[in-house]
Amino acid sequence: MSTTVPTAAPILTPDQRLRVFVSSTLGELAAERRVERAAIERLRLAPVMFELGARPHPPRTLYRAYLEQSHIFVGIYWQS
Repeated sequence: MSTTVPTAAPILTPDQRLRVFVSSTLGELAAERRVERAAIERLRLAPVMFELGARPHPPRTLYRAYLEQSHIFVGIYWQS
């Protein structure tokens, strides 16, 4: 009997709530980001802010993973 390990299968977290990915620069529009996060949480949705959590992977790869696993994308940009 051989055992095979699935490849590249995503790790699904148990909550599986609707996730809103917020993309923006970290330095600009900080007040707007706080308001947006609070609004998302009031809707009982899960805000995904790129700056949260540890970063064991390259930034571009991690950003794309956040984007692919989120259900809604919101971009907040100004000059950068």
